[in-house]
Amino acid sequence: MKRNWVLFEGKENGADRGMPRITINKSKTIMLNKAAHDAIGRPDAVELFYDRKYGVIGLKSSSAKLNNSFSVKSKKKTAYKVVHASPFCNHFNIQIDGTLLFTEPAIIEGGFIELDLAKTQSSNRGSR
Repeated sequence: MKRNWVLFEGKENGADRGMPRITINKSKTIMLNKAAHDAIGRPDAVELFYDRKYGVIGLKSSSAKLNNSFSVKSKKKTAYKVVHASPFCNHFNIQIDGTLLFTEPAIIEGGFIELDLAKTQSSNRGSR
């Protein structure tokens, strides 16, 4: 019998646990794991930027005292940090249909992260 094998190109759960992991979901919430939060200096707030031409979101460490900063909050029962970015996404008309994992988040010196919307993959937890 002839088989039509397709290689699964994913990884096992937890394989990249120590690497920065950043997602955005349909509620326009950005989630950073501990490694990503540590990489930008564990800020209590971030400023958000957008490059319309290339579809890249930027997060920069900031002070919660700034008017345009977004709080970095703890997610209950996890080590993840949450940034509620709905006003930002709505302003720039960034549409998110499901949960997207940024596959190549660029951590730049000085507490800046670049998140390319073209370099994402669907990240669903499956049925609950």
